[in-house]
Amino acid sequence: MNTPDKKLRYAPTLKTAPWLVLGFSFLFLLVQAIFQNGASDAHPFELFLYPLIVLVNLLPLLLLIAVFFFLTRRLWVGVLLTALPFVAALYTNYYKVLYRKEPFNPADFVLAGEAGDMLERYALTPDVWVVLGILLALLMIVGAFFFRPAKIGLKTRIIGVLLCVVLAFLAHPLYQDKTYYDRLDAPGESFNPVSASAGKGFLFTFLTDISTVHYQQPEGYSVEAAKEILARYETAETLDPSTTPNVIAIMSEAFFDPTEAENLKFLPGRDPLVNYRKILSQSYYGKIVVPGFAGGTAATESEFLTGINTALVSTAMPTVYTSYIKRKTYGLPMLFSQSGSEIDGIHPGHPWFYNRQNVYPCLGFESFMT
Repeated sequence: MNTPDKKLRYAPTLKTAPWLVLGFSFLFLLVQAIFQNGASDAHPFELFLYPLIVLVNLLPLLLLIAVFFFLTRRLWVGVLLTALPFVAALYTNYYKVLYRKEPFNPADFVLAGEAGDMLERYALTPDVWVVLGILLALLMIVGAFFFRPAKIGLKTRIIGVLLCVVLAFLAHPLYQDKTYYDRLDAPGESFNPVSASAGKGFLFTFLTDISTVHYQQPEGYSVEAAKEILARYETAETLDPSTTPNVIAIMSEAFFDPTEAENLKFLPGRDPLVNYRKILSQSYYGKIVVPGFAGGTAATESEFLTGINTALVSTAMPTVYTSYIKRKTYGLPMLFSQSGSEIDGIHPGHPWFYNRQNVYPCLGFESFMT
């Protein structure tokens, strides 16, 4: 005998269940776009115009809902257990973008304790986009409760779970290939982390970043060996601010010596770098090997400032400015700062470029002008 409650609630079948799972997955993408739209000036709703971007963001949600659905026969379980971590991550991303101008990424879990301390300094007042995103997620959960347990047999459910696992295994390489992520056509500015995350979707960006959380330990490295090497050198004396000269470091990736080009010759008196050579004649100078060419400027910059050879650590990692330097890091700025010198940084681009706005204070810069 059917009760009034059962008449109002629909039990999905094998034919209708896939469409329901797909529908809720699309609604989760809408929740994602709402949260990201409120967090920045980017336009995350444009990702719906890019089928591949939709697919790579949709697939993890679809598989997660489907696995819980097949395991329990209850759609609301899949929707609820997907919504809880997903909305929490979007909520965290919203405020990190708002206050730090960078998206939430897997590496932030390493700094969870520090993040908790920093939260005390901010008032997390939700705006209309956060409220809309949370309301839509809640409506989805409530709506899923109106579906009764599905009329699907045990054998079909087992096959469904196994199919989800196989699809996840096959799709896994897509979320481990940073090169594929960078090349995928999407709205937004690829060099702006916030814009790129909004254009390619928070979920796709977050999952891809999992593969770049940690630097690989160099072969033969050990803490003991590093300490032995450091012990060979005497501790540097504290610099005397009264005798320390003004140090101006100019890093120009566009600068080059055209006279070194094989097919270029200049008439006598036409050397384009005559003043530069005068400076060299009065200075110590030389050539250095940098970790990259035509890109990755921050890697060269960080090696100069800290002495950390990033090329020997891992060439597959993103720049240390966006993945490694998250706390105070010793280097030239801190060395001069300890002597009482004023440490200032200037960059002609945006402050978010290579995350300098957050990295420079960690290195010891007292001010940063862009």
